[in-house]
Amino acid sequence: MIDEGKVVKGDPLLIVQYKDTKLSFENEHKLQKFLLGPAKYHRVDLPVKMPPQEDPVSLYALQGAEESTTFLE
Repeated sequence: MIDEGKVVKGDPLLIVQYKDTKLSFENEHKLQKFLLGPAKYHRVDLPVKMPPQEDPVSLYALQGAEESTTFLE
């Protein structure tokens, strides 16, 4: 959202088409906020890149790597 100054991944079930643009929203609260004043958000310059995904790293998977060191032996 423009209010936060960043791009976030939207929910594929929360999609709205406004004029010539399809928009996906992170949650229903943000969708409702958009619907109250959509012109404010139309054709706004946002960052070009999406932020990196926040995938959790499995420590168990890292332990099996060749360059890993086990401290609890």
